[in-house]
Amino acid sequence: MRESDDDTIRRDLIFVDSKITCRSRGDILQPLESGIIKWSDMRSDLFDLCSDAVVGRPLPTDITLYKNAGGASSGSLRRSAPDGSRQLI
Repeated sequence: MRESDDDTIRRDLIFVDSKITCRSRGDILQPLESGIIKWSDMRSDLFDLCSDAVVGRPLPTDITLYKNAGGASSGSLRRSAPDGSRQLI
């Protein structure tokens, strides 16, 4: 099943919960197979976003697409709190 059309996939910054599980999901798999996107178009995964290893949306005008394929465990993710400590999310 696919929820996003080719134009949406083409213009958005793509993030996934897990690069492993998204390989079998239509929103990512179909555009990959048709050549609309490449694996290198995946910006990052949920772990990197939550650990501040990557910037999710560099510009306010950027549009992000996040595909959750069920591969991330939110219980194991932490992010930086305003006071610099790490918080479980």
